[in-house]
Amino acid sequence: MIINGVNTYNYIVNEGGNYKVIIEYSTTCNATSNTVNITLQNLSINENSPENKINFYPNPVKELIFLSDFIDSDYEIYNLLGNMVQKGKSKDNYINVNQLAKGIYVLKLHKNGNVINQKFIKE
Repeated sequence: MIINGVNTYNYIVNEGGNYKVIIEYSTTCNATSNTVNITLQNLSINENSPENKINFYPNPVKELIFLSDFIDSDYEIYNLLGNMVQKGKSKDNYINVNQLAKGIYVLKLHKNGNVINQKFIKE
């Protein structure tokens, strides 16, 4: 993918794809990086759909999130920038989030082929 006119050190990708950096300094000097594949995650939440709800408490949470329907389920936690900050398997009926900084996160739970996202606040 070629993005003309980008001339900064940082660039925020808006769509997934294969990217590489081409640096040109005059017509005789240039360099090209290796290709990097970027995949964007969908962390959208349909808060009006009861079948897409995770029953957990408390929210806001300080240390432990208690789950009612997702015992021993795989999970991921994302910050609002879309970065995964924690992942694992829920222990018994809880997830320890004590090490997370205060903020808003998305809890992504996997169970029986279903994936459900839910926002929570870490105090």
